[in-house]
Amino acid sequence: MGVSDRPYFAWLRAAIERYEADSEHLAALGRERSRLDLWVLAGARTNPGIEFVRATLGSEHIALRFFDRFADDPGVERVDFNDLKGVPDDACDLLVMTRAAYMITAVEEFLDHARRIIRPGGIAIVDWLHGRAEAPALDLPGMHNYGRHQALFITTYCDPQFIAEFAGEFDAFLRHLNRPPSWVNLADPGSPLSLARRVERQLFFAGTVGRSRGRIASMRCGQR
Repeated sequence: MGVSDRPYFAWLRAAIERYEADSEHLAALGRERSRLDLWVLAGARTNPGIEFVRATLGSEHIALRFFDRFADDPGVERVDFNDLKGVPDDACDLLVMTRAAYMITAVEEFLDHARRIIRPGGIAIVDWLHGRAEAPALDLPGMHNYGRHQALFITTYCDPQFIAEFAGEFDAFLRHLNRPPSWVNLADPGSPLSLARRVERQLFFAGTVGRSRGRIASMRCGQR
């Protein structure tokens, strides 16, 4: 989603609102429990998506905690979401991660720990940015600087199914970039482009992909 706060937060809130309208999981959880622990991974501030979650649950019953690997703010606890072994079982009712899933180094391990950390019947909400790497659409190196710390990452990458399912988002994203990487075949995702087409792509880009509505990944944890 890049670093454009306003459109990103508008998308995030709308996606969570759609999820709640379809499932009513948040409202049900708020009715079931007199006290709720909401944990925010890799974040030191609330945003419209998190505020919607709190309002739907009933914010007067929520204990909100922030965690970040590079925590410098006294209100943020230092936890690396790529190393959650030390976090106790059944520690929270909701686990929220926004704008950080692309820095997860081992997806299955992260999800295993998320299920362990969340109490039975709890919820995880992640704006998931991972696809499969066999046919990358975007595979560009990047680096975040946090004070004296540097965190390497690979930008959003997606397989042909992802491009088809989230066509509207890719359309907007590619317009934002102005041009996709020269090797990406938007007409037939995953298929190679000829050298002539790649050279043409380098010179100027024309063409978009179709439209689709955005979605947010969510997980309702079962009873254990």
